[in-house]
Amino acid sequence: MRRLRSAAASGLVVAATLAPASPGLSGQNVTSVSGAVTCADCLITMDTVVTLGGLDSEGAEAISWTSRIAVEPLGRILVAQLRHSEIFVFDRAGRFLRTVGRKGEGPGEYRSISGINAGPRYVHVFEYHGGRTLLSHDFGFVRRDRFPGQWLRSFVTESDDVVLMGDMPSPASAGHPLHLVSPSGDIRSYGLGDGSVHLGHVASSVVTGVADTLWSLERGSTRITRWNLLPQPRVAEAWDRTVDEWERHERGSGPGNAVWPRPTVVDVMRDGQGLWIVWNAPDPDRPPGGGILVNTEPHQTLFDGWLDLVDPATGETVARYHGDDSLLGFAGGSRYLVAYRETEAGVPYIRLLDPTLSRGAGGGR
Repeated sequence: MRRLRSAAASGLVVAATLAPASPGLSGQNVTSVSGAVTCADCLITMDTVVTLGGLDSEGAEAISWTSRIAVEPLGRILVAQLRHSEIFVFDRAGRFLRTVGRKGEGPGEYRSISGINAGPRYVHVFEYHGGRTLLSHDFGFVRRDRFPGQWLRSFVTESDDVVLMGDMPSPASAGHPLHLVSPSGDIRSYGLGDGSVHLGHVASSVVTGVADTLWSLERGSTRITRWNLLPQPRVAEAWDRTVDEWERHERGSGPGNAVWPRPTVVDVMRDGQGLWIVWNAPDPDRPPGGGILVNTEPHQTLFDGWLDLVDPATGETVARYHGDDSLLGFAGGSRYLVAYRETEAGVPYIRLLDPTLSRGAGGGR
């Protein structure tokens, strides 16, 4: 098995002197592009790095479709299950080691974990409307920073700044979609829009970056937005992608009319090959869900997982992967994709996958 490694070493550098700016996105900045695959001779393959969970596996109670995964620089795999108060630690071979944290209000204690990520120096743990706890890589408590918002996804830069996208309903950040949280707890918010804030709203976008550029994607659409950070953060351009496999699913017109299951952007990761965009869509073999949110079927019967490799300069889709497993996104601090599946008996397990683009492989899908 290849060595687990952190992606943060090649990540984003954020200047500490950046000043707030309006996004300035106009019609001239938005380009409509086809989501059709442009490289007929490309294929995305997935190599399994490690498997977590399964029957009689120690630590398996941490594994579910709501699990959040991170890989810290030493290769240990951290698993947090939404709304629980412990972090489960596995070694690089998938063997359970220990738990970190417990329920409570004190240092290193959590009421309800919503997300987890790993940077070069710290582990970042997020709570529902509780902000961020910073841990050392030996899981020692460093500091806690209280701020509102439901932060399920984050991006950690090479300087351990955390990038968050979505509503942060606090006086200094309200209406700004982009937030940078430093290791010292300083929060800088950018991209003031119309000032509208939805209290309690789950963060609506995912984000990745490299050098002085960020890319964000809304969970409920196929739009890609590119931010330039220097000399000050601003939206540079956006691509509205038309993806046939996405558009053919009914999505509803509002919270009360939402159709479930429905297509959703899950995560995004930038590396030397391009933007890897993770999304799930309803399994075509299953009838429409009719808004039923509680289901006893194996999760893979509800959703299919999709992975697009997109050219970050044009928004065009280079290659596409489609599989039966639900994809939970990328493990924080790594380039590994998290795939979720349940056995016929309902036992959940997770695989960390290493996606690779092959050219001349006989075609993509």
